[in-house]
Amino acid sequence: MELDGEAAQVLIRLVGERQQRILRELEKLALEHGAGTRLSADEVQDAVAQASEKQVWGFIDALVARDQRAATAAFLQLRAQGESMPRLVPLMARRVRELLGISLRLEAGEAPQDIKKTFKGSPWAADKRLAEARKADPQALRRAIEALADLELATRGGSELAEDTVALRAIDQIAA
Repeated sequence: MELDGEAAQVLIRLVGERQQRILRELEKLALEHGAGTRLSADEVQDAVAQASEKQVWGFIDALVARDQRAATAAFLQLRAQGESMPRLVPLMARRVRELLGISLRLEAGEAPQDIKKTFKGSPWAADKRLAEARKADPQALRRAIEALADLELATRGGSELAEDTVALRAIDQIAA
């Protein structure tokens, strides 16, 4: 299997620079596309991003469901695969902010159908967010946003602790 320079750069951008993770993804690509195949950057993007995104969203789903064990396990797996904190923290924060907004709208008496009309994304995703928001405690979501702000600051050099330690503490706090 061959990758041109641009395809190799896409692979590294998606999976990180850890050789073990790159090798694992190359093996998956070889199995999926066969020996002797030359892959373009678009083909690498499509194949690798799907698997990586599913894992990230699974982690965030567990986090907002306050499933501490699943969120911690998924986070550790993502980090072992080379997922970066600068990528994870904004995704986590965006989902929590989105749920808080929906939760507050529901609490104010807005009809779910009206909320769904303003939702950007698929109807399935809108239904999922509404269900998550119905189960959520707005105060817990506010505390989660504060924890994520602290995590972002810590991952930008604002802590003497390792970023994984700070992240695991934040996950524990959010999912508690």
